[in-house]
Amino acid sequence: MTLTQEEKKKIAELKKDLPQKLALVLTPEARQHLKEIASNPHFKGLEFQAKAALVKLVHNPKHSGLNSHKFYGLSKMFHMDVWESYIQNNTPGAWRIFWHYGAEKNMLTVLMITTHP
Repeated sequence: MTLTQEEKKKIAELKKDLPQKLALVLTPEARQHLKEIASNPHFKGLEFQAKAALVKLVHNPKHSGLNSHKFYGLSKMFHMDVWESYIQNNTPGAWRIFWHYGAEKNMLTVLMITTHP
């Protein structure tokens, strides 16, 4: 499964309306998660939601729809501030993006895209 033309158009409109503030880096794990979402018919619509959330994230990590907040359990494990942002909300097994600010200024690194732990 891939994004429909309508979904691609909506994401392009999101990008156009929001000035990009941060460079986005995805770990190999995060890239794999996106590939699995795109190829699984059970996740219909999730690919669009994930990509729309990533667009919002690089433009404004504090976007109200993302509900970004520190995730202390992973912060302790990785020994750095790890943030959680919503892809979905009020959904059983809702999906999340886990990320941290990159080593360089204006960089954001996505660690994983997964269901809420």
